[in-house]
Amino acid sequence: MTSAIWYRGRMVLYEKVRYDGQMVSMTILLICGINEAGRREVLAAPRPMLEESCETYTQLLDQLKQRGLQSLALVISGAHAELAAAVRKNFPGASW
Repeated sequence: MTSAIWYRGRMVLYEKVRYDGQMVSMTILLICGINEAGRREVLAAPRPMLEESCETYTQLLDQLKQRGLQSLALVISGAHAELAAAVRKNFPGASW
């Protein structure tokens, strides 16, 4: 079980990615968790996101749930309103 999640999407880290046959700039995310033993685990490898919306973050959190993330106590990230909305929707009671 993961008790904390650490979202790291460096604010200025954008990469050119081929999308629908075009090169577009996408945000690169890395999501780590801290397990009950206090060890950090990579939950989602660096992945590009076309947009940073509540829907995209919700899809990402749904994927983490499908892979076994059961609960979330704490989120450590920048002030991303869309991420906060997705966390509140998927993990009510998680602290920031």
